[in-house]
Amino acid sequence: MRSVMWKSALALVAGMVALASGIAVHAHGDGSAHGPAPNRDLLSISGSPEQLAARSERLALHVCQVIEADTSCPLPALAADAAADLRAFQGRYVEGQRVLHEALIGPGLDAARWQVVKEVQLELLQDGSRRYLRFLADVSASLGAEQKQRFAH
Repeated sequence: MRSVMWKSALALVAGMVALASGIAVHAHGDGSAHGPAPNRDLLSISGSPEQLAARSERLALHVCQVIEADTSCPLPALAADAAADLRAFQGRYVEGQRVLHEALIGPGLDAARWQVVKEVQLELLQDGSRRYLRFLADVSASLGAEQKQRFAH
């Protein structure tokens, strides 16, 4: 009995140390003591439509902050348009994920159904990536040379 209590106490202490370490690393700002910047994923075109929508909004706010733009910064409006377009894909994407899940856990794999759903999902992901790339191009086009230089540093 004593051995079980000792092991439980040791596990509790180890868990507390791990939690404290995680909090300390997270509090550092970017999730790691020496890792990349917190917005490292902003140029990534992968992810669900919802992830890309949220990423466009984060990018707009981040760029406006870095270039010290005033309230007339056009990027939040561009991000809102992109996010609305991307979120329009999200319902179909989630439904497709549900159908894929059902196909995978069902008693037998219906190859024809799998192929159709897979193609639809891939098309939705490509559409989302294309829309996010168009948003990035719009951001670039809306920034002046000095603003781009400020953002680059």
